[in-house]
Amino acid sequence: MTRNKSLIIALTDFKQAMKVRYVKYSFFGTALLGPILVVMMVGGPLALIPSTSSDYPIMVSMMIPLGSAILALMAVIPAGLISANALVGEKEQRTLEPLLVTPLTDRQLLWGKVLGSLIPCVILLYGGTAVTAIAINVLLLVMGNPLVLFPDPPGMFLIFVVGPIVALAIISTMILISGKVSRVYEAYQTGSVAVLVLMIPLYLPMMQFSGSVGSLDLIWLSDLITFAVALVLASLTWALATKRFNRDQMVTQV
Repeated sequence: MTRNKSLIIALTDFKQAMKVRYVKYSFFGTALLGPILVVMMVGGPLALIPSTSSDYPIMVSMMIPLGSAILALMAVIPAGLISANALVGEKEQRTLEPLLVTPLTDRQLLWGKVLGSLIPCVILLYGGTAVTAIAINVLLLVMGNPLVLFPDPPGMFLIFVVGPIVALAIISTMILISGKVSRVYEAYQTGSVAVLVLMIPLYLPMMQFSGSVGSLDLIWLSDLITFAVALVLASLTWALATKRFNRDQMVTQV
């Protein structure tokens, strides 16, 4: 029952966020741009270089980690956009107070706010990865090159494990921010700082090459650093969100 109530809130939050033109266009834009960009950057060069060329293994070792990092980064951006509207958007639309006085616990409300951003983000992560992997290998087959594993094992860890944790850190940070500002654009501006902090470790897999050949150890190291930073941020921000999420205070602020 608790789970169902939280899912109802999550669905309502997502629908409300999609009514904001900026959020809607950004959500669907990044959903399309991520896979398209990665297919062009990874599949394009690999399809044009003969697999018998000495440059082919180098390109594979460089482009696969790069594509995984870009895909993960593009997929977590909408999490901040949606969650920034979790409370501030409802303040502006005057729909927050009726929600806060409903017979729901603070935990149910909080989980609803989180899931409303986390579920779409995870769908983008997993769905975008599947579409991108298929598109890259179809392109390679058409050009007569062998199939490649995309994402590779470090990329799978980055996308399927680290990605959702990064998204959770962004969402809980945005919830904290949105409870303290009165306008949606203020949440966007302030929350972008948190997103930029999380972009730094996500970019590390793009910068882990020694010379022209990618080092698998460095790829794993950069992914583990990303995981550690994301886990710490997610734990801290989630602890603060659960501690400070209080409907009585929010009702008085509406």
